[in-house]
Amino acid sequence: MEPAPADLARFAMRSLREALTRLAASPGEQATWLKSVGAHTDELALELDEVMLIIPTAEEEGLISGAVLTEVKTINALLAEMTGSPDDGEWTLDALDTSPRWARVRDLAAVALRAL
Repeated sequence: MEPAPADLARFAMRSLREALTRLAASPGEQATWLKSVGAHTDELALELDEVMLIIPTAEEEGLISGAVLTEVKTINALLAEMTGSPDDGEWTLDALDTSPRWARVRDLAAVALRAL
């Protein structure tokens, strides 16, 4: 049995808040979380990417505005661009602290999080 759209929308919003909170966190906090769950740096991007599959339900249920959804899509696109980049240096723990792209992701995630 599939969850009701309202339940899925609420789950999507909780998951989005969690993903944005981790993306907006300081590089040290991000590294600590990644180490605590035994994940690679790309887990930060994968978490948001998974939420993007169900977030349209939250929009349909009126739980997220089109403006915020656009911000979240921008973050997801930036992360996807980083994934497709020939410089895998973006996906190291050190890059969380030194990469301008990761700084941009953190800034955008903080804006989106405040807008929720």
